[in-house]
Amino acid sequence: MLSHIKKRHFNLFVTLLVLQVCSMPTSILMSQIGWNEAIDIPYLGSRATSITVFNDTLLMYGRGRKMGEEPVDGVFFAQVDSSGQLLRHRFLTDSMGDVLRNSETWGKVIFDSISNCYVATGATVFRPSSFLFKLNDTLGLEHVREYADTV
Repeated sequence: MLSHIKKRHFNLFVTLLVLQVCSMPTSILMSQIGWNEAIDIPYLGSRATSITVFNDTLLMYGRGRKMGEEPVDGVFFAQVDSSGQLLRHRFLTDSMGDVLRNSETWGKVIFDSISNCYVATGATVFRPSSFLFKLNDTLGLEHVREYADTV
């Protein structure tokens, strides 16, 4: 009989707790109202796999598809300011027609504060090569280095 009473009190407690939470104003339940906004990066299937911060800008590095007469897969860089506005973006493709990719595990971007540039790594899908990209702080491409897999 005692366990039946405990179970009934527990059920009543849970019911009252749910009613109390549901009757709270939304400003209490949502910690950052209006903060979850999408940034329109103009590449199909854009997926940021690495993010770095420098001063008041955020640089996202990921993969996507540039639409056109012939859709092309590649990697993108998108620079966003502290208020979430897209400042600039750049899309890179492989000059030999392969697919450039990056991943959460092997495609990263960092900001090199000594030379004031972004450095990122990537790879091709069908050709066994990895890449090192160097972009200036306005996403101008300064250097691309390919490292062929010889193993």
